[in-house]
Amino acid sequence: MSAYTLSLLRLQCLCPQERDGDEPYLTLDHERLWHTPRGWHMHAHAEHESHFTQVDFASGRIHTASGWAALPGAVDSGLRRNRLSGLHTLHLFEADTLSRDDALGVTPVRPEDAGRGEIQVLFRRSGAEYVLVYQVDPEASA
Repeated sequence: MSAYTLSLLRLQCLCPQERDGDEPYLTLDHERLWHTPRGWHMHAHAEHESHFTQVDFASGRIHTASGWAALPGAVDSGLRRNRLSGLHTLHLFEADTLSRDDALGVTPVRPEDAGRGEIQVLFRRSGAEYVLVYQVDPEASA
């Protein structure tokens, strides 16, 4: 089975689950890959200083009411996972303080996705809508 690399590229909020914005996070299987920086909320419209509409993982930026800004906190090389093989699962969750986190979407990541270019997935669940863009590339032979 061929190894591959997963690269998260962008996440955009089209409609938040919560009126004041969401605190989404992404996992690969059960490993947390990214979470909303503390004090920030994703929203379809960045009306407040603490809102952002999308995150560009590749450049480490978020889109705010003032335009593009550096993503608070470190970004791990555009959020790449190398030397993957077989089937994996990307999950999008919305963090909740007083109750169980809400599952907003799930998508499989497969070796067959390698070389297809950017893959765009629409997550539509629990009143929220998000678009995740990622890419799967074949691992270079040593």
